[in-house]
Amino acid sequence: RSLTNIYINNLSENTTDEALFHLGSVCGVVMSHKAMIDAETGLCKGYGFIMYSNPEEAQRAIIWFSNNGFQTSYARESFSAKLRRMADRTSTNVYLSNLPVKFTTHQLEQLFAPHVVVSLRILTDANGESRGVGFVR
Repeated sequence: RSLTNIYINNLSENTTDEALFHLGSVCGVVMSHKAMIDAETGLCKGYGFIMYSNPEEAQRAIIWFSNNGFQTSYARESFSAKLRRMADRTSTNVYLSNLPVKFTTHQLEQLFAPHVVVSLRILTDANGESRGVGFVR
């Protein structure tokens, strides 16, 4: 859990990124900010995120926003952010999904040509049928 990134709820539908930045600046140095905007309507979905330069500013912001009618807490790390953080940057192993059920290992190797394939595997179920996922290194 990050001690500098906070989640703010109960934002007005008219809240913009710029407005959220100005609100958050009351409490400290804003490193990043994002009001979540609905792509169809262009209006704020009612929540956003602000990252501060240090944990003390984030704590001050949580108190300030709470005292001013907003619901707030420390932001939780998203699943995709956690995967990026935990990724082995030296790995050359590629995970594949949505492979055709009848896809063969030879076809998979050909898909990656002209790159050198060190190893590959299509995962199967207990009956030996493809699960539609695999790995190529």
